[in-house]
Amino acid sequence: MAIKNSLSGSSTFNADYAGATTNTSNVAAPLVTVDPYEYWQLNLVSGGTAQVAMNWDKSKINFPAYALTDIRVANYTAGNWTSNGGSASGNVATTGNISSSSIGSFGAFTFGSSSFALPVDLLDFTARRIADYNLVAWTTENEMNVHHYEVQRSDDGSTFYIAGTVAARNLSSVQHYELTDSKPMKTVAYYRLRSVDIDGKYKLSAVVTVADRIASGSYFVVANPVHGMLNISTGSIHDGDYGYHIINTAGQTVQTGRLTISSGSNYQVPLSSSIVQGIYVIEFRKDGLSYQQQILVQ
Repeated sequence: MAIKNSLSGSSTFNADYAGATTNTSNVAAPLVTVDPYEYWQLNLVSGGTAQVAMNWDKSKINFPAYALTDIRVANYTAGNWTSNGGSASGNVATTGNISSSSIGSFGAFTFGSSSFALPVDLLDFTARRIADYNLVAWTTENEMNVHHYEVQRSDDGSTFYIAGTVAARNLSSVQHYELTDSKPMKTVAYYRLRSVDIDGKYKLSAVVTVADRIASGSYFVVANPVHGMLNISTGSIHDGDYGYHIINTAGQTVQTGRLTISSGSNYQVPLSSSIVQGIYVIEFRKDGLSYQQQILVQ
């Protein structure tokens, strides 16, 4: 921070770096958010109006992923962070600077924005069965103003509930998170991730699925990856006429059919031309028995 172009002759200021920004929820229009990571206290000892110049260096302290054109100098006054104008230059991912308009009232200063920070980058989101529990994992980058993550689960593909929450670290580097869900499964469990910002806004991920073999000692295997045709091998499975369902990550059934299956056999099932590349679950059902496997269509 610096004083730029003192407009009233000789002026004296006391300036202190204050650390993490306080009262970040008290924001006056046109600002909608302020930098939560740092602010400065600038007090006028003598003199009058001036411009306040500030700069950021993301290699030293985190900086929100604001749109450069929406960044403003923010001054805490009358109980709110208010805009003191300015036009930023530089790069929000590295370094930049901004100078306020001419002001005569000083105090606490930080970076404000007339738009919210760009959302956290969700690099991947997965769920898999391990012994008697499901392990849900996700990887993020460029976390900004994220309060926490909710792992939401559904047992029918449509109604979701919270399986657990994890606090966000709000670091720009790649971050790995995990949550263990020990609730018993019926057939398939569906998971999605809800990232909740400090202002209450949220974003939902795509849905991933976990399948469990219900009948102990019985199984079938679908060769992965799948290219237009399901190649199915059966082991010690209950013989009979099975209905099958192919379910996408949104919990929607995209193909159904029937197949007469016997132990120790091989089968081929053509995929519908409407099934695009991605991860699916195939489920076979007969007389209360259920067998599932995740498949990767390429």
